[in-house]
Amino acid sequence: MSSASLIKTPPEKVRVNGWVFYTSTALILLLTAILIIAPQEAGRMLGVAQAWLSKSFGWYYMVVIAAYLVFVVGLAFSSYGKLKLGSKDDTPDFSYGAWAGMLFSWASASRCCTLAPRSRWTITSTRPKAQPPAMAPHARRCN
Repeated sequence: MSSASLIKTPPEKVRVNGWVFYTSTALILLLTAILIIAPQEAGRMLGVAQAWLSKSFGWYYMVVIAAYLVFVVGLAFSSYGKLKLGSKDDTPDFSYGAWAGMLFSWASASRCCTLAPRSRWTITSTRPKAQPPAMAPHARRCN
C-alpha cells in the first residue's frame, strides 16, 4: 500500500457551478422526457442525426483516434514514459499481471453490463423470421 493513501485530508466543501449544473440537468431531463413520450419519432430523429454525423465527421473521428494513438505510444517510449509517480522508494501496489487482469475483468464486466439488457430486450421484442415446419402426421402418434 502506498503512503499517499494513508494521509487524511480534511473534507472540502463541494462547489457547484449553478449555470452549468442546472442547464445540463434541464437538457437531460428534457431529452429524456421526449424519448419517453415519443419513442418512435425520437428514434427516427436520432437515427437521422447519427447518419449525418457519421457521414460528415466519420473521417475526422478516425484521424483523431489515429493521432491520439500515435501520441500515447510516442509518450510511452519517450523519457516521460519512465516518469515515476510517488516517491523514489515507493513500490507499485500491483504487478503488471495484476493490472492486466483488472483491465481484462473491467472490459468483460462492462461488456456484459452493456449487452445483457439489450440482448434480453431483443429476444423478447422480435418475432422469428421463419415459422417452424409443421409436424408430420406420424410424429404426432408417437406421443
